[in-house]
Amino acid sequence: MGLSQRSLLSVIYFCEHCQKETRFVPIYYALALTGKSRPTLYYWMKHSWIHWLEQPSGRRLICEQGLIRKARSFGADAPNARPQAMNNRPSRAL
Repeated sequence: MGLSQRSLLSVIYFCEHCQKETRFVPIYYALALTGKSRPTLYYWMKHSWIHWLEQPSGRRLICEQGLIRKARSFGADAPNARPQAMNNRPSRAL
């Protein structure tokens, strides 16, 4: 993706958590960036594991820096990787 396309997908805002101006991206771009599912991103948002803001229109934007840090900690290099704590759980009998 070219630089001009990327800039159309994001907006620069001051992130209260990062304490600096950073790029905020829409959810569909965050999905492509991390390889995670939409429910996973909403789960991270619900637990404040990633920084996000809601525009007056209701559209949510995610802090790209916080997203990248979190995705790396959960192994975004392997799109279907699960957090370590989840991997250690015993499987349920069906």
